[in-house]
Amino acid sequence: MIKHMVFFKMNPEVSVEETQRLADSLRELKETTEGLMKECLVGFDVLPSERSYDIILDSTFDSLDHLQKYLVHPNHMTVVKEIRRLCSSVAKVDHEI
Repeated sequence: MIKHMVFFKMNPEVSVEETQRLADSLRELKETTEGLMKECLVGFDVLPSERSYDIILDSTFDSLDHLQKYLVHPNHMTVVKEIRRLCSSVAKVDHEI
C-alpha cells in the first residue's frame, strides 16, 4: 500500500470559504476517482506558525499503479487547477506502508 500525503499553503488573500471549498474538493476525490483512493483524510493545521501548511491530504492507495492512475485522473486534474490558483506552496510525500 502507498500513503500519499500532500500539504497545502494557501495564498494570503484566499478566503476562509475558498479554503473550505478546496478541502471539500479534496475529500470528494475519494468518491470521484473511480475507487483508486482507498482512504482519505483532509485536515486543517491547528497550531499555525510561519513554517506551517494550512491543509493536509492524507490518502492511501492499494498500489503505486493506483496512485499513478489517480494523479492523471481528470477529476484530480480539475482540483489541481484550483490548487495552483489558491496555493502559494504545495509539498508531498509518497511512501510505502
